[in-house]
Amino acid sequence: MTSKFISDEVVSVVSKSWVFSVAPKIISALPTDPYKGMDQNQSSFQLRLMPYSSEGGGVRSVFNISWPQMDSIRIAVDMAMCGLVQTWDLADAYGDTMTRVFGAEDAQGYCPARVLVLKRQPLMPDGTKARLPWYVEIKNGKAKKKATASGGAYMVGSSFVEESKCQARLTDGQMKDITFWANYLLENTNSWVKTSMLQGHQQLEDQKMAYRKSMQAQSRASQ
Repeated sequence: MTSKFISDEVVSVVSKSWVFSVAPKIISALPTDPYKGMDQNQSSFQLRLMPYSSEGGGVRSVFNISWPQMDSIRIAVDMAMCGLVQTWDLADAYGDTMTRVFGAEDAQGYCPARVLVLKRQPLMPDGTKARLPWYVEIKNGKAKKKATASGGAYMVGSSFVEESKCQARLTDGQMKDITFWANYLLENTNSWVKTSMLQGHQQLEDQKMAYRKSMQAQSRASQ
């Protein structure tokens, strides 16, 4: 039987023990609201990591990162492949703790939370060269959150309680594949947003012209 399932993932890397993929998290970019598709709170990438289990499946872990953060990864991958970068960490490079806390509090004051680790480690603990230098880990759990003045929230330090996690190791080439297609999506989305903005502007100009013609016709009729 032919599957009718269509994935929203733009790229994935599959191993014997896990699947690492990237998908868009874009709300919309319409002529009536052309900037919405460029809003970092509305548009981002989902990093998805799912382990295989002996039962034939696993629980998928998801972590959202912004466009600039994905672009930081792309630049680091390109520099690593040119030999310009050896050790690299997304949290250090972007100045983000790479923690997310969201949802409603439980009876103990904890909310669902996730932690992302994404870094390049060129050497193994014994000092030998790593065949798979890129390390990705998504931890799922709960934590306490504190509201910010802007309406957001952040994780209270040392409150995270880990419940599960999934990890993967990738080559420079596999990470290049990930960032290439993520950047392809980014460029096409930007092009779409620009087109939507131009269409919205033209629609506004057409409405103005129609209004002017209507007023001119009324003026001539009253004479």
